[in-house]
Amino acid sequence: MAQLPACLGSEFRCQLFGVPRAFLMTISDEEFMAIVEAAAGPDDFPRRKGPSASSVARNIRTSRGVREPLSGHPRVRLPGWANELREMLHALGELEFSSRRSSPLQKVCEVGSQYGLRRLERTVSSELLSLLCPIAKRRLKDNLQRVLVRATRPCFALELNAFRCAFEAIYSEKGAATTELIERKFLGKPPYHRLISLFKNFPVLAKLWSLLISQWRDHIAELLLRFSADRVAVSRTFFAARPVDKILNIRPGLSDPHNKGRSVMLLQCHASSIIYKPRSGHGEQEWFSFIRYLNAGSFRPKL
Repeated sequence: MAQLPACLGSEFRCQLFGVPRAFLMTISDEEFMAIVEAAAGPDDFPRRKGPSASSVARNIRTSRGVREPLSGHPRVRLPGWANELREMLHALGELEFSSRRSSPLQKVCEVGSQYGLRRLERTVSSELLSLLCPIAKRRLKDNLQRVLVRATRPCFALELNAFRCAFEAIYSEKGAATTELIERKFLGKPPYHRLISLFKNFPVLAKLWSLLISQWRDHIAELLLRFSADRVAVSRTFFAARPVDKILNIRPGLSDPHNKGRSVMLLQCHASSIIYKPRSGHGEQEWFSFIRYLNAGSFRPKL
């Protein structure tokens, strides 16, 4: 884990990374920077020529034993995932748990999928979003929830089991430690508090959520851009010029994720359905062309 020198105070750390105090309304700057520093890898803060964070720390003025940061010191740029994390933490305070019956893990991760859908709606134009019918949009949101569940399950299980043991130890004599009560107390009312607790105890999980949600958003935005640009070509090539106007339904995650979370999807349109692969199919085209060439020459290898 990449760490800044311990001599850097929390006030200085926030100034160094350019974290505005008025921005983080639901989490303190100190808590945010602690999560970022604990989750950061060696490549998140690349070394550059000029004063480093350590050298800046050594050049802090001291006055009567009080350390004060020098004005005009170089700022350390936050990695992209940390900026995404900052926005996510800020937005989580506005979200609520769903009223649908589901497991605590599903409820927590559904909050993440709600946020991801909001980010998509703010990123993509309304014209592109209109290409998705409500069912397709719901399927995409459910897909993000499944991705977050898979990533969150181990850490969440540790937190819930620890809470259950403590709760049962306190209330065992009263016979009030039912599973439903424990889960309700564990979640609390606002999702923000439970998620912040998870992210503080497992900072890399916070980074993982930030990356998974941003990759999902970019993947869907890319799909909509390509679908909009290629609708005419798709109609002519696969559907005998029948109109391809909207995505009625969608089945995401039909392959392992590659290249920043991209995966194969099945798109259902009015004309018919088609498989969407995020990468080019030129490799497969050349391979089958080679196979046809071998078959045409009656190639029979001796095995």
